[in-house]
Amino acid sequence: MATNNTDVMKFIVKMNIFFTFTVLFLPCIICLSPASNDLPIDTSFYHNYDQLTTFMHRMVERFPSFAKLHNIGTSVENRTLWAIQITQNVKSDNAIKPMVKYIGNMHGNEVISRQILIYLAEYLLEEYVNNNRVKKIVDTTNIFIMPTMNPDGFEKATINDCTGLDGRPNANNVDLNRNFPDQFTGPPKDGTQPETQAIIDWIESNPFVLSINLHGGSVVASYPFDDSKNHAETDFYSGAPDDKVFRLLAHTYAQNHLTMSNGNLCEGDNFKDGITNGAHWYDVPGGMEDYNYLHSNCFEITVELSCCKYPPVDRLPIEWKNNRESLLAYLEMVNIGVHGFIVDEVSTVGVEEAVIVVEGINHNITSTKHGAYWRLLAPDVYNITVYAPGYDPVYKRDVRIPEGPGLNLNFTLHKTSNTNQSEPPTTASGTKTTTKKSEIPFLMNEEESLDHLVEHVNKLHDYQHREKTSFIEPTNLRYHHYDDMANFMADFATRYSHIARVYSVGESVLKRHLLVMEISDNPTINEPGEPKFKYIGNMHGNEVVGREMLLSLIQLLCENYGKDEFLTLMVNFTSIHIMPTMNPDGFEIANEGDAQSVYGRTNKNNIDLNRNFPDQFQQTILNKVQQPETLAVMKWVKSLPFVLSANLHGGSLVANYPWDNSKSGFTSYSKCPDDEVFKRLSESYSLAHSTMHSGHPCPQMSGEYFKDGITNGAHWYSVAGGMQDWNYVNTNCFEITIELGCYKYPYARDLPAYWAANKFALLVYMGQVHKGVRGFVVDKDTGFGIVNASITVQGIDHVIYTAKDGDYWRLLVPGNHIITVTHPRYESQNIVVKVTNGAAVVVNFTLSQGKHHSWSVNSDFDIKENMESTKYLTLVKIEEESKKLASLNPGFVKYESLAMTRKGVSMSMIHLSKSLDVHDDHKPHILLIGGMNGDDSVGGEMLMRLVRHLVAGTSHQHPDCVKIIEETHLHIIPVLNIEGMSKAVPGDCSGDNYTGKSFTDLVQSKDLVIAALLNQVGIHRFKLVLTVQGGGLNILIPRNRMNEDTGETVTEDDDVFQVLGRSFGDFYPSMYDQASCEGAGLHGIVHAADTPKPSHVLMDLLYDEYQSHMLCASISCCKYPTPAELPKLWMNTMQSFKNFLLQSTQGGHGVVLNKSGQPISEAVLQVDNKIKKWNVSTDGAFYLLLTEGYHTLEASSKGYQSLSRKVMIRKQAAVEVNFTLQHEKDRLDYHGYKELKERLTNLSQQYSDLVKLHKLGSSAEGRDILMMDVGVKTSDHAVPHVLLLGNCHGNEIIGRELLLQLVESLVTGYRSDDSVTELLDTTSIHIIPTLNPDGGEKAEPGKCDKLSENNITFLESAKSPEVTSLLDWLSGRQIAASFIVRGGQQVVAYPQSSSGDDETRGQQLALVYANHHPLMINAKTGCDVNKDKFIAGTAEASKIQSQNDSALNYLFNVKKIPSINIYTSCCSSPPADQLLTLWQQNKKSLISVLQEVHRGISGSVEDKKTHRPFSNSTVTIESDQLTQQVNVDNNGHFFIYLPPGVYRVTSLVDGYKKQVKNIELGKNMAPLTSSIKLDVEKKQSLATSPFLVVVAFSSLVLMVVVIVTVFICKKYQRKPVYQKLGFRPAHDDEDEDIYREYGSKSKLIKTKEYHDYSSDEEHDLYVQDFLRNSRS
Repeated sequence: MATNNTDVMKFIVKMNIFFTFTVLFLPCIICLSPASNDLPIDTSFYHNYDQLTTFMHRMVERFPSFAKLHNIGTSVENRTLWAIQITQNVKSDNAIKPMVKYIGNMHGNEVISRQILIYLAEYLLEEYVNNNRVKKIVDTTNIFIMPTMNPDGFEKATINDCTGLDGRPNANNVDLNRNFPDQFTGPPKDGTQPETQAIIDWIESNPFVLSINLHGGSVVASYPFDDSKNHAETDFYSGAPDDKVFRLLAHTYAQNHLTMSNGNLCEGDNFKDGITNGAHWYDVPGGMEDYNYLHSNCFEITVELSCCKYPPVDRLPIEWKNNRESLLAYLEMVNIGVHGFIVDEVSTVGVEEAVIVVEGINHNITSTKHGAYWRLLAPDVYNITVYAPGYDPVYKRDVRIPEGPGLNLNFTLHKTSNTNQSEPPTTASGTKTTTKKSEIPFLMNEEESLDHLVEHVNKLHDYQHREKTSFIEPTNLRYHHYDDMANFMADFATRYSHIARVYSVGESVLKRHLLVMEISDNPTINEPGEPKFKYIGNMHGNEVVGREMLLSLIQLLCENYGKDEFLTLMVNFTSIHIMPTMNPDGFEIANEGDAQSVYGRTNKNNIDLNRNFPDQFQQTILNKVQQPETLAVMKWVKSLPFVLSANLHGGSLVANYPWDNSKSGFTSYSKCPDDEVFKRLSESYSLAHSTMHSGHPCPQMSGEYFKDGITNGAHWYSVAGGMQDWNYVNTNCFEITIELGCYKYPYARDLPAYWAANKFALLVYMGQVHKGVRGFVVDKDTGFGIVNASITVQGIDHVIYTAKDGDYWRLLVPGNHIITVTHPRYESQNIVVKVTNGAAVVVNFTLSQGKHHSWSVNSDFDIKENMESTKYLTLVKIEEESKKLASLNPGFVKYESLAMTRKGVSMSMIHLSKSLDVHDDHKPHILLIGGMNGDDSVGGEMLMRLVRHLVAGTSHQHPDCVKIIEETHLHIIPVLNIEGMSKAVPGDCSGDNYTGKSFTDLVQSKDLVIAALLNQVGIHRFKLVLTVQGGGLNILIPRNRMNEDTGETVTEDDDVFQVLGRSFGDFYPSMYDQASCEGAGLHGIVHAADTPKPSHVLMDLLYDEYQSHMLCASISCCKYPTPAELPKLWMNTMQSFKNFLLQSTQGGHGVVLNKSGQPISEAVLQVDNKIKKWNVSTDGAFYLLLTEGYHTLEASSKGYQSLSRKVMIRKQAAVEVNFTLQHEKDRLDYHGYKELKERLTNLSQQYSDLVKLHKLGSSAEGRDILMMDVGVKTSDHAVPHVLLLGNCHGNEIIGRELLLQLVESLVTGYRSDDSVTELLDTTSIHIIPTLNPDGGEKAEPGKCDKLSENNITFLESAKSPEVTSLLDWLSGRQIAASFIVRGGQQVVAYPQSSSGDDETRGQQLALVYANHHPLMINAKTGCDVNKDKFIAGTAEASKIQSQNDSALNYLFNVKKIPSINIYTSCCSSPPADQLLTLWQQNKKSLISVLQEVHRGISGSVEDKKTHRPFSNSTVTIESDQLTQQVNVDNNGHFFIYLPPGVYRVTSLVDGYKKQVKNIELGKNMAPLTSSIKLDVEKKQSLATSPFLVVVAFSSLVLMVVVIVTVFICKKYQRKPVYQKLGFRPAHDDEDEDIYREYGSKSKLIKTKEYHDYSSDEEHDLYVQDFLRNSRS
């Protein structure tokens, strides 16, 4: 005890000494300390041009040693483009410092960049003395900051304009970020603007190293290239040679930004890690970042800073805080890579304009006037060479670049005596270009390098006369099982990441990855003109030598890269893909030492993979269904333009080539078209192999002989379903199969011998990919590559196709060949080519836009009538041709005349279907109409072309045409307005000269063609209708008129209409191009009601009355174009028509029957709980057009129980779903209390796993208050709890009966009805059929008391046991919604807030209920009191009767539960014979409103580290209309029902940090829950101490001293420097936790400050008042 006291005293003495010291010296410390590092920058206003100019000048005046102002140029309106230079000793020569520039406000209305660059300049200058990091940056970097490049545009922009374009361009209305010379498109079409030229001059006259271009409209860091050669609008990755560096730069900015790395801050954005390749986001020709990289040493990225382009002023402090660290970190990136000096060996003077070349990166930089250079590089190992005129090149090998600040590396150059030495190449224009990959370390151009590569291959071709060569060889060859192999590949991909990467193409049956190693000088990047090669091994699991040979090949290529010329050239000029095993499962069970068995040969499903590919000659049981491994390889091979391949096997020693099978299926020589090429390819392997060429593979095992070691596959033995044949038939790839040895699984000790025998053969065969002919096929006008052009060789019946960049490779044997290139849209070309045994001959084709012949042959079955360009068809010709087509094709074409004019001209209809004589309602009936308005003859012409195409395509068995004919009923009316067609004027594009009737006129005059049309509609019940016309480029969809009830221009099926519209428009890109049809109005997919003059009256009629989806396609800018334009228009639209028809085959079909198997013709179907009902045919059949994904279909009919099914709809496929409906009860009767209790008890026993019956309490007369819990009992996630109350007023016994029926319907529908099953699996439903059993016993069925005259009250005393039971049960529970089922009216009532709370939840629930009620939705309930009162079937509750102290008010206003009163019957206690009808009317609504409750937010609250859930926490939900606290359950879960909107979710846990998330609930037709997880962290807390009193007293003394000291210092301290500049001090505003804007064109979302509207005091008062006065 004494010892403890001594320790205590020692501690007290020490503490007193410490605080005495602090008190004495703290004043000095405070008074003498410099200002805080948190510089107070004034962020309270935007700087206009004058204010910006003043600011810049004042900064320079105040900091003359660090700041210098530069006039870079002037804008169109003569404003100066100011740039402030910031560096130490700014007036001296700073050429040895790296130059960095920051440019903002290039788009005048994107203004955040302008402001943060102003703040950055001030921050760097003001903080120089106080901040060591800033001091280091300023001392070592030459910084240039240009806050605005577009001062004119800024002056025109408007604050708070988040999405507009005002101020974006310069004063000449030119987008400056599309105005720089482009590598693909050349000079800007608008001419170089003054601002652009000023920047170009600035870039080219200064050796900038690093740059950033700051924008707004999104939050992402974008890096080059900004566009691509083919100018794909989006999703095309156009990587620069320095892609790794640019990604690192972008990552640096995004990761240091407070929110950017999330990648999804703006609506529609989804940028991984907050970065994107510019062209992959969207194509930007003429961008500034690309110009910097291509025309200078400078690396520039573009950063988008905010979703809103010109946000309110209050965003400025937030954005400065978001970006400050990123701006500083990016400045520091100028030091990455390698830098130093290049000097003359003798004079030691710096060598200017020396070229720094990095091997493998096709981009050079040059040294500055003092010989200084900065070469930005990502961490890795590089070979670097320096060239300079008159000097010998200097090489630096294996230069390892570290992370962070780079490496200082100096070069000393020695003058050369060779005056003819080559310099690094330049482009034709004389500008610097990058060194080609082949030039280092073997200095030659690309053609020379390829020649040299093939020379190496040829010298190794003959085993007996092979050139002596050696490599760094793989050692310790052994077998690698799956994990070992995966680690091996990963290790090499990591160690040699500059040339290698591992990827998976799929999985085996046992989920092992099919791994591939890509080896190339630029892995992951598709290099146009570079061929792709692949090796596949171990296809048969027990044939293992190939697996190990390929792993050794990987090692050989990686370890010799940069060291061996041959292998380096092979990697540099080939994209090599190596799959060591295609059958990892089989390998794992195979046995070492196995010579010839089949154990492990097949995959896990016992299928031989080399018999499993689709076969051109024969379908067998082995290739009918493809295995996972086969499917993965097929997908892989089709995704990449492989040129050459080999499949490595074991069991013999021979190179085997196609065909592997024949038409007969017998063993015989089966020659493929490229037989000579394949023999030569096979020989290239066998002759380079040490023994294969001898032709005697396994003398100890068999007497087989293969001349030269090669064989035709089918001549050896026939194989149906082989991989090599599939490659040749279905892709550009030539593949052979190589048997590597007689033993399938030799012992590991033999592997070195196998490697020695095969290594040169593997390399020689790979080298064959560089032989034959190669080149590009490009468009003459644009210079862009043409994809899918056909390359054919005369005498060889095999076509290969160009890849996406227009590049192609055609393997051929030496000799003269005639090569022809064709494309549907171009004129064909042919050329005679002499192929040698050397490198592939380069043959480029430049094609002119064709006269359509080749397109017609390849795409339109060479239908000459479809290329007709001299005249239009007459009505007579249409009739004649239609009849002829029908007579020639009676099996699927039928002609019908629907109407005839007085002159005998017919309104023709053509029917196309495989079932012409059967009206099959399981298929969609589609109607296509042309010439509706008379003035647009173009529609009829296109439809007749479509008829010809489908007929010819079906005859040719074209898959798309056959599918359309077999799976649809197609009906085509080429010209509807047959009278008007004769009055149309050729060449009249607008229809102004047309004198006939429009379609609207025909309707109003009841023309015979309208009657004929409607007659066809009635007969065929068309599911889809498309009208085709001219006069624009768009697709119109319903509605044509605004819905008067909803005020909307869309239908419930807008998702279906949008998909149908896109199925047509996506194949006709001009439809989306606003510039493609000048003056033609709207483009793209448009609701007809949104057009200036909606005139498609048929559209809404067909949808509302005939249940047809109708669209209108305007396919031509001109209504009546010249005949010469028709072929091109057909070429543009043919695929659109076909894809539209194919889209119609996507949906659900079936039949609705009763349990006796009889069709229910009165049945209707509903989709996804939508209101729209679809009738079935007289035989109960139906067809529904549906979007891809899951859908719930519900079938119902009067007298039957409804039934729902959940189906998965796949692309362009119809799923069959049939319904068998059970009869409903014939009658429902009332249940007294005892009967009710007995029935509930029986249900709880019968369905004990699903329901639970329990007692809440007793009524005043001793009856049990019973509650039935239905649905999920326990869950590992949040589920909504829903309360349903019935019979609250004793005389309203209808609620009791409906809720009893609801319980029965739910439990009997579980597992048989998909909607009910899903509902009960995800919801906890609590049903109290009668809260007032005493009153219910007194009620008289058939007595219809008015609402205002109820003589049996809900509560008879303030201490009502019924209410007490309910309140006790509610206590502590989180109820998502409550529904009070009542009688006396037919309307749904929602409560009125007493405290300004959100009322929309109740309104939404009421609307859902009414919309699914057959009478309420139209206010046709028949209740006298309801007449003309409740238009939408809903009303605010107090308008029906007073709600003072009502259960509805209590549940909503006190318990904060979204609640509604459901008045289900005009009569409070209707007669028993009405119960069944009332149940039928309300059942759907009750289910729908229970489903609606799932719209909301669910989640959990748990400890971030331990994942322990919190049961004592609260979650606050806020929006503009709502603030509500939600308690979590014992498992930390919570759920709240919410209508569509944006919400702020805040978790509050004692002792933990607050966490906030923003959630958006979309306007989905089907309710959708958004799930979140709130992980909270503990707050930091002070540890307790036995000396707390001492410390607290000392702290108090210290605080007094500090306050006095600060007061003294502040009183006598000079004003801060920023005040001298006239700036106001900034407010220390708190950041918003989440700032989310929608897209690049969004509005700010403001959240309300939290206020507890439901305090405990208010709650208690309300409960007491409720208990005392309840009467409603």
